[in-house]
Amino acid sequence: MIALNFIDKNINSFSIKDTAAKVRQALEQTGLTEAIVLDEKHFVGMISKEDMLEYGENSLLKEIPMQMHESVGPQSHFFEIWTRIVENHLSCIAVVNDQDEFIGSISKQSLIQFYGQCFAMSEPGCILVLNQRRMDYSLSKIARIIEEQDCNVLGSFVSEASDSTSVFITLKLNCHDAQGIVNSLQRYGIEVVELFSEERFNDPLQDRFNMLMSYLNL
Repeated sequence: MIALNFIDKNINSFSIKDTAAKVRQALEQTGLTEAIVLDEKHFVGMISKEDMLEYGENSLLKEIPMQMHESVGPQSHFFEIWTRIVENHLSCIAVVNDQDEFIGSISKQSLIQFYGQCFAMSEPGCILVLNQRRMDYSLSKIARIIEEQDCNVLGSFVSEASDSTSVFITLKLNCHDAQGIVNSLQRYGIEVVELFSEERFNDPLQDRFNMLMSYLNL
């Protein structure tokens, strides 16, 4: 559920020395509407196909003003990434570290596919994110703890944590109030990283959740 898990190696980045013609052609082939621009390994910004239309085909990207500078960090959570993409009407976004060094790119489509495939989004409920050592992970044990609280797992997704010795377990549950489940999991030594449910959202998170639900229900 963090940015490092969503990086798409099929998305190209471009140098400030590339021409507008080269970039426009590449965007047409990929279906993206913006290009991520780098100066060596450093993130400079993003430029849209529309912005490049005002310049000649041989114009270099460094000659074209960058109107967008949106990026996320490698540990940014799905909701932060999604909000940045939706609010700025982007087809992709750059992942950069604290030194603005480019790590990779995330496409809007990959986020949509992630949720559509993994989380039974049409069903009501909440989303729970857990962290465990890889050697201790057991979905059957986690499911049993949850079912003891009269709740069921509708979908699950496991991703590797950055330290490679532990995993993130993201679960879609068919209950809204998961505090009893959280307490039970913690008693078993299972770390609860995030709980996304309408009862626990403050206003900013509720807005993000509603934005996501509205988009996926189109």
